Amino acid sequence: MSLNGNPDFMTKGGSLWRAAELPKLMFYCPVTGYVVPTGVCMNAKTFANLEIEGGIVACPHCGNNHNWDKKDIIIPLDNDTSNGR
Repeated sequence: MSLNGNPDFMTKGGSLWRAAELPKLMFYCPVTGYVVPTGVCMNAKTFANLEIEGGIVACPHCGNNHNWDKKDIIIPLDNDTSNGR
């Protein structure tokens, strides 16, 4: 949930967090092997406790649309968004 439509801020349990402080959910592009952000940010504990249906993301690396599911997700420990494995 964003604050007043500003994607730089998210609410969590009534507290205001900067989205940059939360890990970005990512998965590997099946074509290039590079990481692809889903556009969703949350911590690992919240992720583990949620039932997530997944989604479709336009890949910035190969240009294809990829379906992702919870089993495909990686959560960088340090919020590293570098490409590659």
